[in-house]
Amino acid sequence: MNPTKVSIVVLGNWNPKIFTPQWVKTQIFGVKITDEIQGMVNFEDMDFAFSHEGITIAPKTNLVEIFMEDFRLENCKKMAEIVINLLNILPQTPLKGMGVNFRYIFNADETNEFIIASKERMKDFGELSLNQIRFSSQKKGFTLNILNELLNSNEIAVSFNFHYSRVEDFTLESTDNHYTETQKILNNGN
Repeated sequence: MNPTKVSIVVLGNWNPKIFTPQWVKTQIFGVKITDEIQGMVNFEDMDFAFSHEGITIAPKTNLVEIFMEDFRLENCKKMAEIVINLLNILPQTPLKGMGVNFRYIFNADETNEFIIASKERMKDFGELSLNQIRFSSQKKGFTLNILNELLNSNEIAVSFNFHYSRVEDFTLESTDNHYTETQKILNNGN
């Protein structure tokens, strides 16, 4: 089972104007100025993003999001490299924290023990129905938050957020380690 989306969100006071195509190409993705990257614009919010080899970086004034929607394990480490590189290049950026996020979507008839246990807790109470369950665990250097959400009668989303109050605690291995932890929880229930 692979996540449907993986992202790293770095909260802070960013200047998106720094993120020019040439700068992102050479400084963030580490490719030649002549290499191609994709640029995207969200005209509703007037946001922009850049994509290269399955990884997208989307800068805003309050956060920078690095994500992949088509999961490839080797991109977990590449995403961590991009974040660490970005923090090293822009060390004066006031940071507020960061999160490493993995989202999985399961069919409601899933036989996975973690999903079954979550569904059992999502019982109706009269006219009220419980459609979310949140789990949390304080770890060394980060907090693990898990949100199980009943999307509709056929799907359950499980979202893992590894929240870092101190970005200094994030390492090159963090994203790979967090992916492994999501797999252990989903496969073993703990």
